[in-house]
Amino acid sequence: MHNILYIPLDERTCNYKYPSMLAEMTDDINLIIPPAEIMGSYKKPADTEKIWLWIFENTKKCEYAIISLDTLFYGNIINSRTHYKTISDCDNTFENIKKIKDINPQINIQAFNLVARVAKINSSTEDPDYWEKYGEKIWLYSYLLDKINRKKASETDKTEFETVKNEIPEKYLNDFLNRRSIDIYVNLKALDFVKNGIINNLVIPKDDTAPYGYAAIDQKNIAEKIYREKIMDKVMVYPGADEVGCVLFARVFGMIKNYTPKIIIKYSSVNGGNFIPICEDRPFHEGLKSQINSVGGIIVNSEENSDILVAVNSPGTDMYDSLSYEKDVTYYSYSNNTELINYINYYTDYYKKACSVSDVKFLNGGDSEFIETMILKNSINSITSYCGWNTAQNTDGIAISHSVISSYYRNFISDKDMYIKSKIFLLRMLIEGWIFETNILKKIYSDKNNFKNTDPYNIEKNYNEVGNILEKLIKEEIHSNLNDTFAGRKIVFKNLSFPWKRVFDIDFDLELI
Repeated sequence: MHNILYIPLDERTCNYKYPSMLAEMTDDINLIIPPAEIMGSYKKPADTEKIWLWIFENTKKCEYAIISLDTLFYGNIINSRTHYKTISDCDNTFENIKKIKDINPQINIQAFNLVARVAKINSSTEDPDYWEKYGEKIWLYSYLLDKINRKKASETDKTEFETVKNEIPEKYLNDFLNRRSIDIYVNLKALDFVKNGIINNLVIPKDDTAPYGYAAIDQKNIAEKIYREKIMDKVMVYPGADEVGCVLFARVFGMIKNYTPKIIIKYSSVNGGNFIPICEDRPFHEGLKSQINSVGGIIVNSEENSDILVAVNSPGTDMYDSLSYEKDVTYYSYSNNTELINYINYYTDYYKKACSVSDVKFLNGGDSEFIETMILKNSINSITSYCGWNTAQNTDGIAISHSVISSYYRNFISDKDMYIKSKIFLLRMLIEGWIFETNILKKIYSDKNNFKNTDPYNIEKNYNEVGNILEKLIKEEIHSNLNDTFAGRKIVFKNLSFPWKRVFDIDFDLELI
């Protein structure tokens, strides 16, 4: 049995539970995770002292470690944006990372450490309190400052920069900038640990990023040091965050199995690889290439040489939010759902290989018409993995990670138990990305009667009431859209919960019986 020590980015299902579900599809890999009770909750940071004790107790028996530096340094993803850590605090954590290799010199450490986001919203739900009033202004300050420094700004941009700079209270701007100075210190020093062989590989995901701004400024500094230290083959920088635990598990899986998945890509639109996704900083295809590289795969151009088809349901023009988008003619004239689905059927029927569906036509949810067409054409039963959740690279990473595991085992055609586990994961992604995010969340925002006193980002006061309503709605959608069956078995959906006491993140139990 191969033991992998795993420190998640936070306690949410996508980070804490999904990698474990992938590990359970393997025949000889055990993912060892800290107890949930020390992982913190939302704005409450993880108990890092207890986590370090846990790490030191478990390191000796592990061949690999997948570790979130944000959790170890700040407590979780939220606290990476709100912390008050000092350089001294961070240096103490770096010393603890050294101890991992002191305890077990042979352990292979795959680490990830975010480039902190600058959210383009007036909301303090995941950011400092002053983001409620000044979040958009701080984002604009960051964006325009970078444009000016890169000599890309117009005179209008320069005038707007001076205006917005004066509108942000100095104490808030200083707080934001001081925290970023700590974050980039950790980013850059982590590169020294790669250079010295303490960290074997490092992923630096750009969380909710944009073409200009502090994330771009930080990436430039990171990229220059990567090149200066000649560690280009050991560090990857690309948009993402909540998918990285799954991605690095798939990468380690490939290392253990000596498996390099060969991937062919097919888009639903001619412009499919060229659009810049919301919350990202580069053409979609560049982000997809990074995800494939990060799982340890390579891109090929022929079906015969491939192990996996990544079928991308891509926007024809621009990406829109699923909660607000109303389809116009370009949905039909700039992309072709049916052609992509026909190709999926051809690939899976003729080549009998894994198919991963990355549904990135919209932010925050799947494309109902595309999925319903897959159901009509019976493609839903032949695909291996699906994701249509949150950002484009969150979607890519989770869908591809699942297909890497499944493809190695030839879609589990000879192992009924593993086959069902894989189908449950697939169904889970359909429920989360399509049934819940696309269909149910729209009802929450539009149904003023049932949810008139509900803040979707804080349901603590009416947790049970909202949970009961949403569980009922999800079960109704499962019945109407899937007839309560999947993979020839009855769907059992139960125990809906909300890890951050908001409706955007859900957990639940799922069975196929």
